[in-house]
Amino acid sequence: MIEAFLLICIHWIADFVCQNKKLATSKWNSFDKLTDHTVIYSVVLGLLVFIVPVLQFKNISALFLFISLNLILHTIIDYFTSKIVHKKFENKQYGAFRVIGFDQVLHYGCLFFTYSIC
Repeated sequence: MIEAFLLICIHWIADFVCQNKKLATSKWNSFDKLTDHTVIYSVVLGLLVFIVPVLQFKNISALFLFISLNLILHTIIDYFTSKIVHKKFENKQYGAFRVIGFDQVLHYGCLFFTYSIC
């Protein structure tokens, strides 16, 4: 249970704290900005899971696999959800927050699954 909590906290730091407004608001229409976002996310994720002693990986290859899989999965998820969120905010629809919430659930699922196999 503590591992899940730590992964969620690390995800929050990597996905929100270490991102700027420009990346957050432009990743929906710029693959370069989306890539910048997910590379920053993955670097921070990798550094934090490496230094948190509770999180254990079988070996260094497993750690790199975990980071790589989350880079790919995070990019795919944000590619779609950022476009939907932007459109809903543009149309002043409350449903944008539901999409953001679902986006986070997908990210958590990816983190838990990839951590369990690595």
